[in-house]
Amino acid sequence: MSEAGGDTGYPEACLRGIRVGKWIVENPDGNVLAGAAYEFESSSRTGLPQEGWREASINWEDDANAVAFTRNQKNAKGLLHQHGVGRLSVADIERCRSLMPASDRLRFERRPDPDQPENRYHGNLLVDPEVPLGFQRLVAGALGLATRVVPQD
Repeated sequence: MSEAGGDTGYPEACLRGIRVGKWIVENPDGNVLAGAAYEFESSSRTGLPQEGWREASINWEDDANAVAFTRNQKNAKGLLHQHGVGRLSVADIERCRSLMPASDRLRFERRPDPDQPENRYHGNLLVDPEVPLGFQRLVAGALGLATRVVPQD
């Protein structure tokens, strides 16, 4: 498994909040996400394991409440994911890793966000900054293609 810290207690899927409507790509077999939905942060992380790596924030689908929690997350400006939620399976993350020449350069973790202490689901997808930006975008596209938009109830 590719997670940081060696813990294998991950659920079957993670969730990515959809902040931008253009991230949703219509597909007859279920809508998917554009690669832009998984663009990794441009700033490198500091003071944490995998220092220097770039993050894309996710929530782990630990229980039946995770989708509703992710859908309803807010910040000072209001609803964060006003366009919904996408679901990405850990198996698809691993498939994406298997496509990479150096599969250990894409990882995932569970990490509390100090800015959102109420979010017990928080984690990150991580990419090694030595992976060129163009290749990072290919990875983001593969993750987006594997993500299914969760239908609104």
